[in-house]
Amino acid sequence: MWVPIKFLLLVCLVAHFGSSRDVASPKAAFQHLIYPHQERRGFASLHKSDTFLCVKQAKGTKGLGGSTSKIKKGGFSSKPPSSDVPPLPEDAKIFLRQHGGDMNAAQASYYRKRLREEEERLLHGPSSSEKDEFDPVQRAAAMKEQKLKLHEAKVIASWDAIAAFLPVDYASRKIGEKKKKPDQRDVPGRFVDSVVRRRLKMIARACFPSDTDTSAVRFLDIGCGDGAAVPFLDDRFIALTAANNDHGDSAVVTKGGQKKKKIYKKKASSADSSYYEGIDVSPTMVEMATYSHSTHLFRVANFMTDESLCHRQYNAILFNGSLQFFLDTAATLKYASSLLAPGGSIVLSHVQGGRFVRDEVKRNPMAGACAVMPTEDELRIYADEMGFSVVGKEEIMGPDPVDVDDVDLEDFYLIVLRKQ
Repeated sequence: MWVPIKFLLLVCLVAHFGSSRDVASPKAAFQHLIYPHQERRGFASLHKSDTFLCVKQAKGTKGLGGSTSKIKKGGFSSKPPSSDVPPLPEDAKIFLRQHGGDMNAAQASYYRKRLREEEERLLHGPSSSEKDEFDPVQRAAAMKEQKLKLHEAKVIASWDAIAAFLPVDYASRKIGEKKKKPDQRDVPGRFVDSVVRRRLKMIARACFPSDTDTSAVRFLDIGCGDGAAVPFLDDRFIALTAANNDHGDSAVVTKGGQKKKKIYKKKASSADSSYYEGIDVSPTMVEMATYSHSTHLFRVANFMTDESLCHRQYNAILFNGSLQFFLDTAATLKYASSLLAPGGSIVLSHVQGGRFVRDEVKRNPMAGACAVMPTEDELRIYADEMGFSVVGKEEIMGPDPVDVDDVDLEDFYLIVLRKQ
C-alpha cells in the first residue's frame, strides 16, 4: 500500500518554501506549500494535448486540495499557458491518462516506477569495491553501502515524483498570479505568500552577510530542488553588489553657482549568476530548475559522493530543507566544513521549522527524510569540534528586528555555522 505517496509533496521546501499542513492529496500539498496562510479559490482544470497541459479556471469548486482529486477533462489546446511553465514529462502525462486524471494515483505510479529504476541502477550497478561475502568486515561494509544506495534511491524517486508534476501546479498558479501585485512574482510560475517571502529573504541574508565581497563569491545550494531560493539569493546578491560598488558615471553639475562632481551609480538589474551552483540527486528537479533559471548552474549530484566538490572551496553552503535527508548529520556538516574557504558559512534552514521536519520523519519514511533538525546545543557541540561559531537569527538580521513568528526554530529553522 502506498499511502505515503499522498504526503510526498510535504518534503518540498525550498525547495518549495511551504508551510506545514496535514493534507489529503498532492494537489492539497501543493496548495499548502505555496499558500500556507490563505485559502486558494477555484480549481484548475487541465486541457490535455500530446506535448503539454494548459490550464483554465473552473468555477464553483473548492481549493486545489478540497474534495476534488481528479484533473477534469477538457478540449485540446495549441499553446502552453506561459513560457515560464515547463512541459509536463511524458511519463507523467501517461500516468495521468492511465488514471483518468487522478493526481494521487498518477504520482504513486510514477514514484514506484522511479524507485524500481533507481534500485536497479544503484544496487545492480558496479560496486565501489570487490568484497568477500565470507569476510565479516567486508560483508558489513557491503551492507552499509547497500543501505546508503537504498536510501538514495528513495530520495531520488520521491523528489522525481514531486518534480514531474510541478508543471501542473505552475500552470494552475498562473491564474491567481495574474491578479497579484508585481512584487509578489519573484518566483517564475508561482506565488509566494508574505511569510514565506520574509523567511526566504532572511535565508538569503544569512547566506550573504553585509560584508560579503560579491566579486569573489562561490556559493553551493545543496538539495536545490527547482531553484526556489534562487530569486531571493539573486536579489540579495544584487543589493550587496550595488552597495559595495563605489564606481559609476560622473558629471559636473552647477548648483547655487558652484560646480560639483556628481556620481551616478548604475543599479544592476540582474545578478552575475556565476556565483551560484545548485546540486540535487533528482534529475527531474534539476530539469525544472534549469528551465526556470537557465542562466544558473544546476547539476545532478550526490553531495556526499560527488568527487568534483573536493577540489573546490565555497564562501557559503546552503542546506535549505535538505539536511533531514542525510543519514548522518554530523558527518554531513563535517564534510561541508572541509569545502569552505576561510570565513565561510554553512547555512541550515527550513521554512516550515523543526516541528514540521520531526513530523515528516515520523510519518513519511518512504520519502527519505531520516533525521530531525539539530538543536542549537547540538550545533554548538558540532561547531566546537570543527572550529566554527554559531550565528543566530538576531545576529543575522543585525539592527533589523526578527518577526515574532520567526523567532522559534520550531516554526522557522535558520542557523549559521561560520568558519573562524
